[in-house]
Amino acid sequence: MIKKFFQNLSLKDMTLVIISGLCIFMFISYINTSNSSRREIKRIEQESKEIQKERNRLSIENIRLKGEEKIIQKRIEQYQSSIDSVQNLLKSKQVELNYALGKLKKNKEQLEKTKKEIEKLQKNPIKRKGNELLNSIKEKTK
Repeated sequence: MIKKFFQNLSLKDMTLVIISGLCIFMFISYINTSNSSRREIKRIEQESKEIQKERNRLSIENIRLKGEEKIIQKRIEQYQSSIDSVQNLLKSKQVELNYALGKLKKNKEQLEKTKKEIEKLQKNPIKRKGNELLNSIKEKTK
């Protein structure tokens, strides 16, 4: 029956049938393409919304981290100030220590000298007689 239908058609009718078929095919193709395009557009819009949410979240996180950075920077400055003051104190105490060590060394030398004089006097005491002895006693008792 279809064969008979196509055999009885003229060239003009055959052209109309082919053009009609092409139009129907193109219409169906357009509908299918537009449906898939709509789905793709919805998917891209959804992805865009998710990206926007992530961007907003990261922006808020960035603001929070900048605040933390300022706090940490202030702590660093405070700690650095404390370290500087401790270093200055340490330098001054080092100067005092060196001064005290110098004094100690001087006192040890004087102590050794005094010990040697005492030993020398114990081995060979000063012998005074008469007025010299009295004058020496008076000087020491004043």
